Amino acid sequence: MKKQSFYTFQSQLWLCLQSHPVELTLGVFFFCFQVMTNGVDYTLARPMEELQLFFPVLFAVTYACNHWFTGRLRAVYYASFLLLAPLILWASRLHLITDSIAYPCTLLLAFFLLIGHRRCADNLGFARHSVRMVVNGALSFCTGLLLYVVCIALYASVIYIFSLPENNHFFGNTFFLILYIAIPLLFCHLQQAGDNRWLVLPRAMQLILNFILSPAILLYTMLLYLYLFSILWHWELPKGGIAYMVMAFIFFSLAGNLSQLIVSRRYYDWFYRRFTLIAVPPLLLFWIGTVHRLAAYGFTESRVYLLAAGVLMTLYVGFLPFRRLGSYRLMLLISSAAIGLLTYIPGISAKRIGEKAQLHRMETLARKLSLWNADTHRIILPDSIVPTDTLRIRQVEELSSAYRYVARTLGEETMKIRYGEDPSERFTHEKNPIRITKSKDGEIMYLYPSYYTFHFPLRHIPLTNYTTLISKAYWIRTKNDVITLYDGENSLFSFNEQQHFAPHVAQMDKWKNHYPEDAAAFRVEVGSYVIIFRNIVYSDGKYHFEDSYPLVFQK
Repeated sequence: MKKQSFYTFQSQLWLCLQSHPVELTLGVFFFCFQVMTNGVDYTLARPMEELQLFFPVLFAVTYACNHWFTGRLRAVYYASFLLLAPLILWASRLHLITDSIAYPCTLLLAFFLLIGHRRCADNLGFARHSVRMVVNGALSFCTGLLLYVVCIALYASVIYIFSLPENNHFFGNTFFLILYIAIPLLFCHLQQAGDNRWLVLPRAMQLILNFILSPAILLYTMLLYLYLFSILWHWELPKGGIAYMVMAFIFFSLAGNLSQLIVSRRYYDWFYRRFTLIAVPPLLLFWIGTVHRLAAYGFTESRVYLLAAGVLMTLYVGFLPFRRLGSYRLMLLISSAAIGLLTYIPGISAKRIGEKAQLHRMETLARKLSLWNADTHRIILPDSIVPTDTLRIRQVEELSSAYRYVARTLGEETMKIRYGEDPSERFTHEKNPIRITKSKDGEIMYLYPSYYTFHFPLRHIPLTNYTTLISKAYWIRTKNDVITLYDGENSLFSFNEQQHFAPHVAQMDKWKNHYPEDAAAFRVEVGSYVIIFRNIVYSDGKYHFEDSYPLVFQK
């Protein structure tokens, strides 16, 4: 019996290898590529690491081609491996994708390709195929993690028992061997079973769908309705994050509606049959918040995707009552086309639309502030920008925000050449510096009028004649700005915080970064004691000490 089981496993493994040669070759290539990068200088390894991030995408494409192209067209499947070539050639520029929202969109397209590459007659077939794909993927990944833990435990035990030298690359190489070869092969093996085994869902899956997913959707619906009533009662706009919450609500509700087709007991048909009407108030929340922010702040790359997602989910909710339009595979194809257009078509990409919108916003705000040269199309900056009212302060901050957004796309040097300097570099509000500057270590600092922290290195604070450290000292601030120092239950001394700062305020207002040159403000002497605080915080128009455990010395 054991021998027969072994031969069955061997034949299934051989069948999997024969059926998915390109997927296996792809995994072996990426594993070897990873091993080659061990010990390579970071500047050379970075393009290689960026290339490896595209393994899920290439696997999805080759897996889909494996099912699309059979018989005489089988050569197309084998040629899909050559998609690696352009990625290798452009490896040094792949960071432009991986460092932007285009990469998660690319992964989403790969996921859509895995789910939608097979033609299904109806939503029932699509539901079975999708659930099987997701479950097998999760099972493969969890099994791979378990295999990795077992391998590491065995290796560590052998090293410890026999006192062998440790290989620094073993852990990483084992992880990538499982990630690139074992997990994909296990996934392909599980997928060979076909959709027929999923005519009836396992009991555990039915429990998850009927008693976790759908009840959570019902509770979330009530939450969104309560929030809608709340903002109508107070007559205020929705919060910015509500748009993303509504997106998640619609997505999981569509998934819940699809799951009702494959569960044996459909407890929630009453909810999903009326979902087109139920979803109207949450969609109203989404559109009110989204339109307001687009009108106030203009498009950015993420807001373009947000708007596209809003249009699509509104359409899909409207499609549900209709048999043909309510096809989930049709929704998947429309979503894939929209993501592809907004991500990869240069003229209408979300990135390009956001850049143009923020450039226009930057010019509009600069004109309002009289900082725009219409002849050179550049920002003109005086030696100092001193706004005299709250509106003008906000306009300068919005101008700087638009400037920095475009600078992230074009590069700071290109931005300075084309459009001039960032307005925040000349922006001062009353007596407190508000600017983007560089510290002594070259780090970029962002200082704002509402809150910022100053720090002074302890090693530069003089402690002449103070030799005894009181290690258990702590302090309490009362409402009238009086700070009292305690040693256990005994009070050591008290002082008024604002009176201490009064002689130093003129100097403190001139601090331009987080490294003040004068330590006097951080050092308080009272009688035979001196207390040293590490941080001073400016908040609500006043300076305050901030240090959980200040140092207290006694003569």
